[in-house]
Amino acid sequence: MIYVTAALYPEASALIRHFRLKKTELLRGRDVFTDHENMTLVLTGTGELNAASVTAAFLAKMNVSDDDVLLSIGSAASLCEDSGSGLFIINKMTDLNSGRSYYPDMLIHTGLKETSVLTGSTVYRKGDNIPEGYGLYDMESAAVYHAAKMFFPPHRMFFLRFVSDTGTPQAVTASDLERLSNEYLPAVIRLVEEVRKGKKTESILTKEDEEHIIQLAEQMKCTEFMKNELHGYVSYAVLTGLSLKQIEEGLSLAERLPAENKEEGKKILYEIRQFVIQ
Repeated sequence: MIYVTAALYPEASALIRHFRLKKTELLRGRDVFTDHENMTLVLTGTGELNAASVTAAFLAKMNVSDDDVLLSIGSAASLCEDSGSGLFIINKMTDLNSGRSYYPDMLIHTGLKETSVLTGSTVYRKGDNIPEGYGLYDMESAAVYHAAKMFFPPHRMFFLRFVSDTGTPQAVTASDLERLSNEYLPAVIRLVEEVRKGKKTESILTKEDEEHIIQLAEQMKCTEFMKNELHGYVSYAVLTGLSLKQIEEGLSLAERLPAENKEEGKKILYEIRQFVIQ
């Protein structure tokens, strides 16, 4: 099953029509569309709180399996000339409020341009004082990832965003979002087809890496949330050419583990994050 999240109906309208998804009462108070076999889509509403709470409630009601995938689609504002228009696949997302970053594993070749997205709790307007180094700005990506990582590892989550404006949200209409949804539908369909074929959906980590992460998580007194974050950081490190062994040696983990408690484990996890993304 492919589970899809989108903030607004116009952003998902083309996908809903193409896959003939029908409205159902799976989640009280929210619009959910499904074909009951291959795809189920939920409209979260806009903003971080809606995105996180609805995504968590939605997935908790689903019987998510190891073969399932999360696809998040929607619109975003462009923050730089390189992301002036088009459809992008997100390789990094950062919560503006917490500063926490997330890294989906980029294991399927989509042909789409990659970029990073900054997620904030307020609408972005051109001229707002925000951190540099990001291509897009939205109000949902990091929140959806944070909620979904309870159910999916990084290599089974995909985030697609199309540019709707450059910091002029008042100029964006529902018809604009629907037009863009239609324009980029073929690229979204290609990704869905690749996912369904199961091409390259296996983790880039070796079996030994996976087992080592489990051991490391136990030594760090990780919760399930922390374990998923650790898995994401190690996966990202491997993608950039950094091995788990190098992380351990660089932070002298052999001398510091096992951690005395969860709080100490959180500190080590943060250091791993900083070491990996530096």
